[in-house]
Amino acid sequence: MSEEFACKSIKKQLDAPSISPAKQQQHLENIKREEVVEDSSQVHIVMELCRGGELLQRIGKHHYSERTVASYMRAVLRTLAQCHHHRILHRDVKP
Repeated sequence: MSEEFACKSIKKQLDAPSISPAKQQQHLENIKREEVVEDSSQVHIVMELCRGGELLQRIGKHHYSERTVASYMRAVLRTLAQCHHHRILHRDVKP
């Protein structure tokens, strides 16, 4: 059985002053990284593949209380706030 991974490539030359791409990923401790590879223009981060399908399928099959949904949203927003604090923009937020 073969494993599937995701790869995030980050340009080394950033348009605005910021922390380095490698430092960005160090700040996100919950990401399970497999390998980091660097070339002359980019840093490539190989990490676990997280598919959205399972959660999206389960959302429609279960009833969630407002309290539960609020708890999930707080967790998502806390994570995004942590990213923004470190000047990292997450452009693909999904349920």
